[in-house]
Amino acid sequence: MKLFNKFQVEKDFNRFICFGTKFVNLQEPDCYAYGNTKKEAIKNFLEKEKEVKKFKNSNYTKQFSKYCISNNITKDDADALNFKEFLLLFDKVTNRPYFQ
Repeated sequence: MKLFNKFQVEKDFNRFICFGTKFVNLQEPDCYAYGNTKKEAIKNFLEKEKEVKKFKNSNYTKQFSKYCISNNITKDDADALNFKEFLLLFDKVTNRPYFQ
């Protein structure tokens, strides 16, 4: 296991997994990435992280936030949703899949 400033890389059977410091579990797909080599796992993770940041700053995210505010959905309520419930609600509100 090698610990970097923003992420960690470990051998996972015949592949490598790279995950960030905010890793929760494997059900949160934006927290990790796989690769056949350490370099590939890191590259895939950094690309995914870049896409997630870009998405979080998008108009879709702002639209979803406005929806939550107007429907009295608190941050705790949103955090309590499991990932599948969140994706379904996000898709319904924005008419756009969370991950394409």
